[in-house]
Amino acid sequence: MFNNSTVMNNMKYSIIPARDVKTIPRYEIGLIIHDVQTNDFGEYECHVVNQYGTEFARIRLERRSISFAFLFIYN
Repeated sequence: MFNNSTVMNNMKYSIIPARDVKTIPRYEIGLIIHDVQTNDFGEYECHVVNQYGTEFARIRLERRSISFAFLFIYN
């Protein structure tokens, strides 16, 4: 979610499908933001619910200089 809206695969965002990591039972997912603009900076949230329980993560995308963007992950 970003700005209370669900993020979907489109020209702006690419959601990299979850993958099963064989060494431990874990799933991963990624988000690519194309052509980052000022209004893309802020907090993104990920909510997961499945048979194992629920999980929540929040990340903050911040502008630090003209050519760099930083992503901070916290739970």
